[in-house]
Amino acid sequence: MGADLIVVALKRASLFSASREGAVLRDTNLVKSELRQTNLQDTQLIGSDYSGCRLKGACFTDAEGLTCQQKQWL
Repeated sequence: MGADLIVVALKRASLFSASREGAVLRDTNLVKSELRQTNLQDTQLIGSDYSGCRLKGACFTDAEGLTCQQKQWL
């Protein structure tokens, strides 16, 4: 379930099929991470970087804090 990951570097991490529902991911570096099938529903994603992530099947329903550019890309 929810976890608080604030100012964390998870660059190239694998969260494949993980459930992070309700988590707080603030200023988290997820560059080039594996997020396929990851549940990020109801998360707070303020200031986090998802550049180059693999996202097929990831769920961002009701996630907060995404920029307009991130929403378009995701």
